[in-house]
Amino acid sequence: MNPVGHLPWQGLLPPPPAGAPAVRFPGWLLCKHGEPLLWIPRHPTLGRQVLTLYPAQTRLARWARRLASWALQWPRPPGLRRLDLTVAAEAPFLVDLLTGSNRSPQHAQFGLFCGNPRAPGRRFIFLRFGPTGTPDAVIKAGDNPAAHERLEAEANFLQTHAPQRLHAPPVHTVWRHGGLRAIVQSYVPGDRPTPSAALRLDSLISKWIEPESQLPVTALPLWSDLGRLMREFPPNLSRNFIDQLACLQVHPTLVHGDFAPWNLRFEPGSGECWVLDWERGRDGGLAGWDWAYYVVQESLMVRRWAPQRVAMALEQWLEQPEVRAYLALGGTDSTRRAVVLSGLWYHYLHWRPTERAEEWAALLGLLHHRWNRP
Repeated sequence: MNPVGHLPWQGLLPPPPAGAPAVRFPGWLLCKHGEPLLWIPRHPTLGRQVLTLYPAQTRLARWARRLASWALQWPRPPGLRRLDLTVAAEAPFLVDLLTGSNRSPQHAQFGLFCGNPRAPGRRFIFLRFGPTGTPDAVIKAGDNPAAHERLEAEANFLQTHAPQRLHAPPVHTVWRHGGLRAIVQSYVPGDRPTPSAALRLDSLISKWIEPESQLPVTALPLWSDLGRLMREFPPNLSRNFIDQLACLQVHPTLVHGDFAPWNLRFEPGSGECWVLDWERGRDGGLAGWDWAYYVVQESLMVRRWAPQRVAMALEQWLEQPEVRAYLALGGTDSTRRAVVLSGLWYHYLHWRPTERAEEWAALLGLLHHRWNRP
């Protein structure tokens, strides 16, 4: 039975009105800090695959996910709470998207990840299984205007850029029904890469550079965005790095906007890597912005390093041969510190961090002091 109270996904999977047909889905609820994190179907094999929706970042979180996977073999898994969903049999999201082709609602097989409750535009991510119990689609859905905006932005970006170039799962369906929105994408295997994964990011993101085009930095759309955001920031902040880049000629690049370990899926066996969550994707950025953001997010959020150590890691990273070759391809190697500083300010001001915000601000202040030379 559904517990008393509102479950965060009930806008998509509502309980039935009194006397109306219903479908029951046995499962488990996994919570984090008292908030629903995952709804996991009762079948252990399906449940273990649903657990991969949670992009565990820290070593502790990865161990917790392994323990939850192990616990699914028991009739009453420790750390999980029994939660059988009772859903209106005629719920449009269930009938149109979770059921799949030529199946009835009671045969739907799925699990869901609840996303970040603190993030604006919270979306729910469903893993849908086919009749044989193998994943056949990932469905991102939301029931509020901010989530609609994020979903529409991602769908539009993915539908106007070749998935092969982005290394992104293609969008098959954009679904709209009243106050509900969803996009259906192909399922891709793999897990979030660990810091020790043999992953060459330069070969991945080099495809985002436009070598046939060369423009002044001031003509780039995202540079205009950065200028507007910086003008809204405290006026006593020195902007020497802006002046360093103003006359630079570069090859524009796509910017993912949230290029971080938890938005990648890496399959060690094949070496295949997929980039997820393109709702912040934009054209007209600088080579180095995404990769530097990845280094910072991995250092701050996964390794949990202090800002001083992250700054040292960035300086070492900027001198690696593969990084400099990538920056040279985009025309940004000669002013690489100014480019990275501008990219980190762009990310910070455009999408304020919801976690470790003080460390982010401290890192920017430190880099600004060390790198922002006239």
